[in-house]
Amino acid sequence: MTVEQLISELQTLPPNLLVLVDGYEGGFCDIDSLKTMKVELNFHSEDYYGPHEETDKATVPAVKIIRTNNLDQQVILNKSHNT
Repeated sequence: MTVEQLISELQTLPPNLLVLVDGYEGGFCDIDSLKTMKVELNFHSEDYYGPHEETDKATVPAVKIIRTNNLDQQVILNKSHNT
């Protein structure tokens, strides 16, 4: 999926919907940030890895959506409840 395709898909949704990503072992996490990077396509053949990898030979521009971790999320929740 490209950024253009993602934007097109998102534009069909209500703008106030929460956007989440999969949690580490289950559940869902908020998005923390985006990282631009270069990847090598079809680097991994094992089914327990995603197929693409950031390597020294990578040439394909990509963006990675980074999730918040549970500890960061707990700190945010604690601060909002204590104010």
